[in-house]
Amino acid sequence: MGRNVKSRIESESQKNNLSLIIIILLALQVILSGVVLLRIVNLEKLIGGTEASEPVPVYVEGVSEGDNPALGPEEAPITIIAFSDFQCPYCASANQLIKEIMQEYPNQIRYVHRDFPLKEIHPDAFNAALAARCAGEQGQYWEMHDALFSNQEDLSIEKLNKQAEILNLEMDQFNNCLTTRKYENKILIDLQAGKEYGVNGTPTIFVNGYHVNGADREAIINIIKDVL
Repeated sequence: MGRNVKSRIESESQKNNLSLIIIILLALQVILSGVVLLRIVNLEKLIGGTEASEPVPVYVEGVSEGDNPALGPEEAPITIIAFSDFQCPYCASANQLIKEIMQEYPNQIRYVHRDFPLKEIHPDAFNAALAARCAGEQGQYWEMHDALFSNQEDLSIEKLNKQAEILNLEMDQFNNCLTTRKYENKILIDLQAGKEYGVNGTPTIFVNGYHVNGADREAIINIIKDVL
């Protein structure tokens, strides 16, 4: 009888040990599952954060106005330099954005246009840049500048002349300026300068030397706030 009791005790002990082992294995499985899940969640957050993160504006040494038209006071603490193409629809949007920001920060911003006509895809952009500078001879650069961006669907020579008439420019002077390509060298200087600054598309905007990725309103405003 004593032997039977001993056998039962040993059997119960084995069952208890087996149950304990099973519990431990289940606990380990739960822990491992939790670790794997945590890693997956962290990876998703990392990937999601990478996709959502905004590119940080990069400072480019030596970005200057050059000999180019500008709006706003020379002593303004903020200088926005835009390399633009008059046939580029995104440039038209960028121009509108910059004008709006200038209204939000009156007398705090100087806006400089630099020409970067992409002749390979915008065949009329170079002539449009010439037309704007020819209008500038008669004190109406920015009027022509905005008119060109507002009428991008047709920037032929005929339309450029028509726009000059609308602005009441002296037409003989304007036509002579345009046909002789008087300001061609200034545009070529802008193109070369843009390439040196890393410009490879339009619009490319620099705010106090910081290269903003596209017409990014938030990035522009953040730089302005940091300065002011």
